[in-house]
Amino acid sequence: MVSTVEKGKVLIIEDSAGYQRVYHDILVSDGYTVISSIDGKLGLQMALDEKPDLILLDLVLPGMHGFEVLRGIRANISTEHIPVVILSVLSEGEKVRQAMQLGANDYAVKGKIKPMAVLEKVQLLLAEAKLKEKWIEASTTSNDNTSTDSTPAQYMESNRIMACPFCRGEMVMKTVGEAGPVVVCPRCESQY
Repeated sequence: MVSTVEKGKVLIIEDSAGYQRVYHDILVSDGYTVISSIDGKLGLQMALDEKPDLILLDLVLPGMHGFEVLRGIRANISTEHIPVVILSVLSEGEKVRQAMQLGANDYAVKGKIKPMAVLEKVQLLLAEAKLKEKWIEASTTSNDNTSTDSTPAQYMESNRIMACPFCRGEMVMKTVGEAGPVVVCPRCESQY
């Protein structure tokens, strides 16, 4: 199943025809090119061959488990930078942590996330990727006032964007009993 448009290319690796159709339709309606695979092994090969701008990845797949697909994507220099969103029925905190440790950019539970929220995740991650590309381009040309010794992380910090160092999720402040306020990542449940 292939649809062509100009906004960016998204690879969907999902064995459920129903979920695949929903993600496909919402992305195409927003202007994305969508390619897809129902098999983990074939999906990994498509990622390596097609080099999409973003990947939506299920975990429980025929051919190869989603974690193995993610390892393969992150192990290849030509695909290691591609944002990957895990969309799975597996909702245990340990699975989320494992996905983030392996390099997933986001994790959502199918059936609990609305299609528009999936689209918003895609838009946000692709906007972040483009911002990083612009930062890299600006820091290498250095004809403007961009400091070549600053990093995207320093840029985020100077602009008060707090990201979890473990999973890159947005951090929040919470009051925890007598301990008082702590910084918590709601995505991977890490506390700092």
